[in-house]
Amino acid sequence: MRPMKPTICIFLFALLFAQAQGQERPKPLKFDEFEVSQVDKYWPFDLIDLSKRVDRLLAQVKKMPSVKVYVIAYHARKSEYLNRRVLDYWADESKSKIAFTGKLGDENVILLNGGIRDTNSLEYWIVPKGSNSPVASPTYAPSEGVDCPDIYISENGMNLESEKPAEFKVSTYPKMELSYRWSASAGEIVEGQGGDTVKIDPKGAKRLTVYAEASGLPLPCNRVQFGTFNIGLRPYLFDDATRYNFSDLSARFQGFMVQLANNPTFRGYVIGYGSRNGSSAWERNAALGSIQRIIVFDKFDPSRVTLVDGGFREFNSVEMWILPPGVEPPKPAPSVDKEFVQTQKALRQRKR
Repeated sequence: MRPMKPTICIFLFALLFAQAQGQERPKPLKFDEFEVSQVDKYWPFDLIDLSKRVDRLLAQVKKMPSVKVYVIAYHARKSEYLNRRVLDYWADESKSKIAFTGKLGDENVILLNGGIRDTNSLEYWIVPKGSNSPVASPTYAPSEGVDCPDIYISENGMNLESEKPAEFKVSTYPKMELSYRWSASAGEIVEGQGGDTVKIDPKGAKRLTVYAEASGLPLPCNRVQFGTFNIGLRPYLFDDATRYNFSDLSARFQGFMVQLANNPTFRGYVIGYGSRNGSSAWERNAALGSIQRIIVFDKFDPSRVTLVDGGFREFNSVEMWILPPGVEPPKPAPSVDKEFVQTQKALRQRKR
């Protein structure tokens, strides 16, 4: 058998190489990209939107067996703690929904930190078997991002005595050592200028808007926080909870009762509101029933607290008020007329 000529060997090698080049590895496919809203993580319209996006993704994944899904999260360039928490929640929620609903398993749904862009955003990628992982595409380098704390201003105490200076405090999360320049819509600052707690003589004013300007933060951060507060004897809103669970409600109510125990002349006043959707007579009073059980279980004095059915709001909610002696209780403030409330039974009938 004659040996093959060099020119024929070169030709066959080139042909095989060309065929190999034609059989390229499959590429990762970007299925979806969207901004993440910077509102509270439990806002229901975002939950609905996320579920729709995940359902669309899984419908495509079913057509492509043996694939992995990548969720790439990009943080906003100017990032405050609450917004970072919102994005992290949506990224984790995406991973868990895709893995659980699509029965893919955690090992086939990969969550990646994509870096920094102008806004919080997520990408969903479908990666066929044998494909390389998707490559993140941040807009900015890590050194170009700015982390800002959340700033809160609140009353330091209840400020029920109008003849005494009212006290206010400012805090940050994460905690930072900052100095503050305080100002107010009325009255006079008598103590604490520069610190995180201030005393203001209201000079007869029954209502103050208080401002705290922080120094030492990066320039893009919001440096000013403010709040408006009533001064003097009045119903004092100690706490309010929306879309709570029993453990959360129990902890809040226990703190409420501790405050009443520390002030024997004060009374407690609790208003419960039912949800617009899925409410019935029992559900509307579920919070009040839960509080009654807490009172019995923890052996609180039931005579210290008045429980009131407040009607309906968008979601189940509870307000816990403290009433000094001689102060009239607040009136319930429902936001939904009962004519527009649907019971669970009615909702089930609509779905049929």
